[in-house]
Amino acid sequence: MQILDILKIVISIASALLCTLIPTIVLFIKKCKAAKNAKTQAEKEAVYNEMLQLVNKFVQDAEDTWRDVNDTLKSQGKDGCGKQKKSSVMDKLQIYCLQKGLTFDSDYWSQKVDDLVTLTRQVNADGLEKKATEEKQADVAANAAVNPTTPVVTMN
Repeated sequence: MQILDILKIVISIASALLCTLIPTIVLFIKKCKAAKNAKTQAEKEAVYNEMLQLVNKFVQDAEDTWRDVNDTLKSQGKDGCGKQKKSSVMDKLQIYCLQKGLTFDSDYWSQKVDDLVTLTRQVNADGLEKKATEEKQADVAANAAVNPTTPVVTMN
């Protein structure tokens, strides 16, 4: 065998190895990126869920903080302090995002706060209606106990 024949064999083996290694390397890189993206997505979901819990907490805190002022304004026939409460919640969310190094999407979180407040109002209204119905039923039952009505029975 001559050197050229040996060189041809080495080149064919090297090219076969390259043809096998290149797709393997590309596949490995894709798998690494997919694993990194999955981790990043999981982290994003965790932060999102944490922020949703914070929205609930911040809304409740705002309700507690502004309750007396809100009651006073409403008793005077004025609008409550809903704007101030929402502003307080949004400020707290923005501070949280700044502390965590996250981008704050004010439109998105404003909508989430509005949705939560709407749901809360709906639940509270349903609770008040149920309570009023129960009170009416209790009044009727108490009245019936005090003034029992006896059915009129006639005998022929």
